[in-house]
Amino acid sequence: MTAGPSLYRRHRPRTFADVVGQEHVVRTLRNAVEQGKVHHAYLFVGSRGTGKTSMAKMLAACLNCEHGPTVEPCGRCESCVAIANATSLDVIEMDAASNNSVDDIRELRESVQFAPVSGRSKVYILDEAHMLSSQAWNAFLKTLEEPPPHTIFVLATTEAQKVLPTVVDRCHRFDFARPTVEQIATVVTRVAAAESIEIAPDALVYVADREVMRLRVFRQDGTPVREIQMRNPVCGLYIDSHQQLWIATGADGQFMKLDWNGNVLGYGGRRGTGVGETNEAHMLAVAPNGDVYVADSVGRRVLKFASP
Repeated sequence: MTAGPSLYRRHRPRTFADVVGQEHVVRTLRNAVEQGKVHHAYLFVGSRGTGKTSMAKMLAACLNCEHGPTVEPCGRCESCVAIANATSLDVIEMDAASNNSVDDIRELRESVQFAPVSGRSKVYILDEAHMLSSQAWNAFLKTLEEPPPHTIFVLATTEAQKVLPTVVDRCHRFDFARPTVEQIATVVTRVAAAESIEIAPDALVYVADREVMRLRVFRQDGTPVREIQMRNPVCGLYIDSHQQLWIATGADGQFMKLDWNGNVLGYGGRRGTGVGETNEAHMLAVAPNGDVYVADSVGRRVLKFASP
């Protein structure tokens, strides 16, 4: 028996109406499609899981749907199905984290010269765009500034400050915000209903609250003291002898030290080395001398780091 698509792929938003929490982006792109004023380059900025790549695919579907251009792609025509299945020859996804050299950009520049195969537009989606090297950006700049007709670039990044200012100036930038607990709860409810899953209200709030990535501090009697917004899920927590918080942040393979007001005092672990893409930091402990021990659930080992 062949396994079907994963849960997140089955319920990935396909139209603007499915998007939650990015009203400003939806409104602007919808108007651009309706008025035929889609820009040739966009920069989508936001943390992981905010819908940058999904929004880029929705834009591609709006432009290439057989019944379009339309703000409501049918989802059934050959073009829409191919985009949803990531098999469209006119929608090219490129992981800039692993394809960041000048040679990679040269190949992209050569492919840009060809007209769309079956759709109206060729849409290039560059994920983790900030990982491109300076030489690659310089090779890409002219193409980004003056692309061939019917060519659109969508650059997605979690770290906009690392993108060259000359590139940012040539793009329409959209900042994606993390959805609220209520918005996530709406999505979870919708998915549960579609999958015929019963979910209790308290469980619903727990799931939604975890996805918003908030760290809540309580007194022993359960009275809330403060709430700290996190950029990544909290997978491990430790309080050292100096009453400082140490957080393991999961899939990005790093840990951080905070004070009780939520101010970051230092980072450590796999940050910036590339190894963090596969290693996950889930538990940690701090020795009296300041050494930090992190449990890596993927590598199944305990790593020691110096205090940041």
